[in-house]
Amino acid sequence: MTGKLWDRMVRQPLRLTLAETSWFGFVLNAILIAAAVNLGTSILLELAGIGWTLVVLVLLPAVALILINLYHAWYERNLLAGSRIIYNRPSPSAKRGLIIMVSSMNAQKQAVDYHAPQLRHVWLIVTPEMFAVAQELESYIRSLGAETDWLRLTNEYDVSMCYQLIREVFEVSAAKQALSWDEIAADMTRGTKPMTAAMVLACADLGVDALEHVPTRFVHGAHTLPLRPIQVTISQSQAGSANAR
Repeated sequence: MTGKLWDRMVRQPLRLTLAETSWFGFVLNAILIAAAVNLGTSILLELAGIGWTLVVLVLLPAVALILINLYHAWYERNLLAGSRIIYNRPSPSAKRGLIIMVSSMNAQKQAVDYHAPQLRHVWLIVTPEMFAVAQELESYIRSLGAETDWLRLTNEYDVSMCYQLIREVFEVSAAKQALSWDEIAADMTRGTKPMTAAMVLACADLGVDALEHVPTRFVHGAHTLPLRPIQVTISQSQAGSANAR
């Protein structure tokens, strides 16, 4: 009887309120924390006096901030430096050439940083909306010693144009940069879905095993840090055959 009453009067109403009212959990926690702080402060005043109580209250936020920063540094180091395999896909080898569909600075800087030891040339597929991001990314790439070319895409939903731009990188621009096809990575991170489809189709039609993707870790539905790139293979039998052209 007591269990049923507890479930009907406490557990179920509390669960429903927390699910339907986003601010209730925060308010409840604030009340409980305030009560605990007041109780702790009263006990500390009785035992140590007002001087030491003030010292402890000042030090507590500083200690909490130090612990938060230590945890963040540990999390970031392990997330980015750890050897992580996603869906059994390894990371690609570092390439001298890179094609990027400009849209997100964080994820695409991760791709650039990954290839930076070998990177010599980056082709930026730029839509009008991404002009400012492309300028920032270009400055960063050049600071690493690599060159850039802008491939203008006036409509982010123009699959045919995006497809043609990517093919021209392999069929025309690569030779101008003294790069073979297997020295170029095509990063399919971000961009619109039609742009991604164009990149996949272009690489498939050319028979190049160039596709990569920069995954992003999600925490409670929100983006956190990007991870190292992973290979995206269309056809193992065709990989590398294009270099014979």
